[in-house]
Amino acid sequence: MIASWQPLRVAPPSARKAFTSSLKGSHCSPRNLRLQRRAPVASASSATSSPGSSESKNLALSYAGLAAVFAASAAARLASPQFYAGLAHDACPNGLAEGLIRLSGATLIPIAAALWTLKGAADHDRLGSNTYRRLNLGLAAWAAANLTLLAKGAASHVVTWCSGLQTAVYVSLIAACSYAWSTSTGYAPTGRQIIDGVTDDIRALFKNSSWLSGALSLLSVVAASAGVLTLAEPFQYFQPEAFRVLNGVLGAWYMRSYSTNLLFIAIMLTALKDALDRGRHTASTFRLLAQAGLAASLAEMATFYFTGQDSGLIREAVIAALLAAYLAKD
Repeated sequence: MIASWQPLRVAPPSARKAFTSSLKGSHCSPRNLRLQRRAPVASASSATSSPGSSESKNLALSYAGLAAVFAASAAARLASPQFYAGLAHDACPNGLAEGLIRLSGATLIPIAAALWTLKGAADHDRLGSNTYRRLNLGLAAWAAANLTLLAKGAASHVVTWCSGLQTAVYVSLIAACSYAWSTSTGYAPTGRQIIDGVTDDIRALFKNSSWLSGALSLLSVVAASAGVLTLAEPFQYFQPEAFRVLNGVLGAWYMRSYSTNLLFIAIMLTALKDALDRGRHTASTFRLLAQAGLAASLAEMATFYFTGQDSGLIREAVIAALLAAYLAKD
């Protein structure tokens, strides 16, 4: 049996007019309904920070100032280690100690570069990216480690009046990076989320998209291991071995300072490896970090060359070659 067909019934003009008038008397007009359909829904991150906000500008200024401070410290250690040691420790270092001070200055270059990339991210409200969150957390931990070194140095009387200035700089760095890290996603991360993020980064080290990615993973693990071992026992594990004759409080100070820089460089190498796996290695952030790492390796090569340490020279030459390959990759 064929079902009966009925034409579509259209309401009479009087009914349509009554419906329109009822809408006009309600809380939402037809025009407002159209606007509501077009209005985008704000996300959590956009609700907490808007482009050009005062918080972003203040963070950008903080990052820029801190980058300038650490760049100046790196330049002073590299150019005139005797002047730096006299100012910071009221000491007159010998040749090997000067080389050690230069090593600590060379490895400050990536830290200044990381702060400058964070300044650019704050300018464009992009601190919620995993890369910048990783850098913020790493810099906060690095500053906390150096505050501990300052406290031990004050107890051993190897720091001078400028230790107060150094303390203020490290506290400012911890405050800026911790604040940016905890608020960049619109909510404070829990302890479980922090642990999960760290374990995810560790797992990612064993998933490599190319030989260069695997080499960066290996470098990151080696840098982290060397940093931890030297931080714990500088006179037993510091490489090259010739620097271990610098016994005493001041020698241990600079060895541990160098090791904390190595720990941050391990974080930077992890960020570069992650960018390479995602095909983002040509972005300006990662190119600047790779260029800073290359500059640090070249400065260390020069230091090892003039102090006659062939093992360190070869090691840094390999690292420089890998970072140059990273920069040359399309």
